[in-house]
Amino acid sequence: MIVADVAAWITAGATAVLAAFAIVAAIVAWRTLVTERENLSTAQEQLKGAQRPVVVPRTLEHPKVVDRPDSANNILEVAIENIGPGLALDISAKATLLDAAGMQSTNAPGCVSSVPAAVLPGATGAWSTTRLHLRASGWKEGACFRLELEYKDVSGSRRHSRAAYYGDPPQWREIKPGPP
Repeated sequence: MIVADVAAWITAGATAVLAAFAIVAAIVAWRTLVTERENLSTAQEQLKGAQRPVVVPRTLEHPKVVDRPDSANNILEVAIENIGPGLALDISAKATLLDAAGMQSTNAPGCVSSVPAAVLPGATGAWSTTRLHLRASGWKEGACFRLELEYKDVSGSRRHSRAAYYGDPPQWREIKPGPP
């Protein structure tokens, strides 16, 4: 009888220890699953970040205002480049004339305050350069302006960049790639 009671207690104790190990194993497995999901989410975000384009004006080139004597519309030519690793799709641009203080020009004679968007429907690959041609009625060489660029990445997310060009001394300033 005593041997049977001891065997029952040993069996009960072993069953309880086995149940405790099973509970601990389930908790460890659940925590591992949660950690792996977080790691996967982080890896996906890093992959998306590695595919994002960043389109900015090409700072080594000054924009030009091309005079068109046969038309009232001059052409503002701006070189832009994609300095990000991803493709930039459907690039559009808007240029706003600024006064010498860097404020939006509201009463510049013969100048429009906004240039209609120029859309490049193709793709601009990583580290590639292209030229935008925007209608700039009445603008002259050395004009100060703010350039706003909008584009999509390969996932279709909208991105944008802004920059300001000042003609005296001629340089790009305030280049700000923005979030989507």
